[in-house]
Amino acid sequence: MATNARKGRPRRARRRITLTVGLLLLLLGTWVGAATVLAPDSVERAWGTVRNVTTRIETRVRHDGVAQVRLGEPGDTADMDACTGSFTEMESYRLEKSLQPTFAAHNSCHGDVILSWSKGTLVDVQPAGGKARRYVVTDTRDIARYGTTTADITGLKGTILLQTCYYGEPRMRFVALTPDGATPATSPAGGSSKVRLDPGR
Repeated sequence: MATNARKGRPRRARRRITLTVGLLLLLLGTWVGAATVLAPDSVERAWGTVRNVTTRIETRVRHDGVAQVRLGEPGDTADMDACTGSFTEMESYRLEKSLQPTFAAHNSCHGDVILSWSKGTLVDVQPAGGKARRYVVTDTRDIARYGTTTADITGLKGTILLQTCYYGEPRMRFVALTPDGATPATSPAGGSSKVRLDPGR
């Protein structure tokens, strides 16, 4: 009889542990669901932070610390929405003649890779149908996501520009790249045509 009582104790302990873990997971799921509905920007910012950390680790481990980017064909927002993992050259920005070629990608479509870059970051750029070339970040600028024009990004020092949006914030990031070892070119400040910038997402 005493043996049966001892056998029952571990079972009851396991049930309590299982019940406790199950309740904790249920509470966590409820909290995450509520946070997503009540504070979506905060959840998106937290997700962006996690993505930035994992991207940095991947760059360090898989690419010897050199970031990787693919450039796509010229297009518009619909081409960005295809989410191919490459940066689309924004045709609408070409109206600003003094602006460098500008490539954009949604943050959720590999555009977020540029969010952690600073001056001096090395980047291997793979152009559409071309051979990869080493670039260096020579300038960066964060601007408002809405109500901005190409005039807000002229004056950046670099050969090409990459664009994406921050997670959960009304800001966009522009990064200027120059071929490694070359002198950065500068577009004149205060462009003339002031084309509206596409915030994407």
